[in-house]
Amino acid sequence: MDAPAPALRPPLPTSRGLLLASLVGLAATVLLSGWASGLAGSTETRYAEIAREMLARGDFVVPTLNGAPHLEKPPFAYWALMASYAVLGVGDVAARVPGLLAAAATLAAVAAAARRLAPAGADARATGRGAAVVLATMPAYVFLARTVSTDVWLVACTTVAGAGVAVSAATDGRPGLRWTLAMHAALGVGMLVKGPAVLLTPIVGAVAAAVAARRVRVLRPLVHPVGLLVSLATAASWYVAGDARLPGLLDLYLTRRVTGGVLSGEHHDNPWWVVWGPVLLGSAPWVGALFGAVPTLRRRGGLAPLAAMALAAPVFFTLVPSRLPTYGLPSLPWVALMVTLGAPRDDADGERGDRAWRTHLRRATEATAAVAALGAVVLLVVRATEGRWPAAVATAALVAVALVGAALAVAARRRAAPEGARLAAAAALAVVAAGAVALAVVPEAVGGHRRLVERALSLRSAGEELGVAVHKDGDWALLPFYAASEARFFGYGERLALRPPSEDAPGNFVELDALGPWFRAPQRRWLMLRTVVKDPRRDPWRRLGDGPVVVVTRDDLYTVVTNRPLE
Repeated sequence: MDAPAPALRPPLPTSRGLLLASLVGLAATVLLSGWASGLAGSTETRYAEIAREMLARGDFVVPTLNGAPHLEKPPFAYWALMASYAVLGVGDVAARVPGLLAAAATLAAVAAAARRLAPAGADARATGRGAAVVLATMPAYVFLARTVSTDVWLVACTTVAGAGVAVSAATDGRPGLRWTLAMHAALGVGMLVKGPAVLLTPIVGAVAAAVAARRVRVLRPLVHPVGLLVSLATAASWYVAGDARLPGLLDLYLTRRVTGGVLSGEHHDNPWWVVWGPVLLGSAPWVGALFGAVPTLRRRGGLAPLAAMALAAPVFFTLVPSRLPTYGLPSLPWVALMVTLGAPRDDADGERGDRAWRTHLRRATEATAAVAALGAVVLLVVRATEGRWPAAVATAALVAVALVGAALAVAARRRAAPEGARLAAAAALAVVAAGAVALAVVPEAVGGHRRLVERALSLRSAGEELGVAVHKDGDWALLPFYAASEARFFGYGERLALRPPSEDAPGNFVELDALGPWFRAPQRRWLMLRTVVKDPRRDPWRRLGDGPVVVVTRDDLYTVVTNRPLE
């Protein structure tokens, strides 16, 4: 009896060692750079502080910021943060652990989908490992995992649900109960993460699969009775409990939040390239392999749902006025799957498959390394000219790894295809590592202001009040989070609220005009405010009144002051 033919491996970085290195690099980037820079930007500090307050109150239903309900997002991300705080303690490193776990769940879903969708005769396990490595070495994906927000959880949910859609399309609507229940559970959790936004990617993929196959039966898992019960049971409990506590909450999330936020563009009216830039540049160099993967996927079948789910979020947020850099990132897992499943392999006749995949991947690797090296050289010169030597050292590291990546990519020209893919992964990891070093050394580049408030908190005595007066989209929660206490917000404006926050916490939310009397009280006051204010109508500096204004610490964005000389 003839021995069975060995399973065929695609030219992907499929070794267990490289997968382990990618996972370790992902975790190190998330935790170490986060530890060095602290929470970054208004979103991260806001989410971290809301979860801290919910844990302190023991309230799992109503998210609050500074003592008042904050209903911009459902609570799942806060629950994950609360669990991390309960185990690790409240801190900015603990705040990044849930995002890392969400990223790991996405990698597992992509690997499982790649194994299930691997072409006949291929090594399914190797294909799954290759898909995980491709996604784990996309720079945008690594930095998405680093964020404290709902976006990384939304990507995890849309990936699990979309994987069920892709498997259903490949099995003529019979993905099996496990995939069906996983899909519906992910949709239910996604409703607790970001509301109806979770439906976009899997629904678009399912419709594309049905149209391509000209069979409605591929949609059957979406209406599976047990699956629908799982989705409903997962999502409905909080919405019902929240609406009972705060009547009108259900309407806020399911209607006003969509029409008043996403579709209106009231808060994030940015140009279209803000969505597409992170997708195309952040998935480099792997995105280059799509030029060869798409024709191969078309010949093998299965292109429609994968391509539709890769394009769903970027196209949708191109057409609506509300755009942020993270809004298109649900496409990254589908780019990874298309690159993996469209990779060439030796066919049964021993003939070499399509070489376009390798050729374009090599060129994209060279271009990525070259652009990174050029940009790093410019940054090195600028930082050194400014005398900012720590930043210059970090930039020099970026120059070095980018040049090494370029050299490796060029050396791969004459190597076998698997070597080229491994070098692409190495080049991407080098760029990610250097970027993490730069963020750790220069945290203000991404809005990390922990060092700003640490000095003030080290000088503050127990009982001395804190105040914040920034602007409507400012970093209101930075000082309360690191102080582990509520503060007085001057001129704060809540978005999409059921009622003004001053009705729930009148002592914490006051008019900007009240800043002067508060700051000039006999007791010591600590205040964080904008360093430079462009709108004179919201200028807190003019409202501080007569008397000493002692600058404790400052940077380009914020300043911390007190009303008494420091001893």
